[in-house]
Amino acid sequence: MIQILDKIHQSDALFVALKNFLSKIDQTLPPNKNVKLFLFGGMLVYLYTGLERSYYIEGEFNQKVYIPDGLNWLYTHHTGQEKQIRFNKNDNSRFNLLHQNYLQDAQIIPFTHLKHMQVYALSPVDVCVSKIARLSLIDIEDIQLLVKTGLCSPQSIEQRAKEASSDYIGDLSQFHTNLNLAIHYARLAK
Repeated sequence: MIQILDKIHQSDALFVALKNFLSKIDQTLPPNKNVKLFLFGGMLVYLYTGLERSYYIEGEFNQKVYIPDGLNWLYTHHTGQEKQIRFNKNDNSRFNLLHQNYLQDAQIIPFTHLKHMQVYALSPVDVCVSKIARLSLIDIEDIQLLVKTGLCSPQSIEQRAKEASSDYIGDLSQFHTNLNLAIHYARLAK
């Protein structure tokens, strides 16, 4: 199993801010509701690689959780700049390409300070697959970073994406173009 947080220093400003932000959400949750947050996106790439990619938290809960507008956590970045972490409420897993088993294959992140929720990480290959539908420059860079660090391979991304596409409906021509581009750039990263 891939070890998440291996490349993170526990005192890293972004990591501390993420923990504080998650605590802020955790404090609003009732006990004994088995709330789970499944992370994906750039913040998760950071947790896998130690390289800052985003200040947004992207993910989905296993049940309906209200996140107030404007909920954020301000912190001082190692450059001295003030940054803020916030939940990206515009990201929706219904629009991402996700494998049928992405939730079952997610692993728990050991945030032991949380009392009312558990946080899970999508597998690196599922993070890559989730980026194919949009495939912006940042998505390509994230895919390349996960491949370059050995957390997944172009072959595993292609196989997982093709399996995931069986649940997609609509015009898939853009998906096929994006998949081919994603695999091309993933191979360049090796």
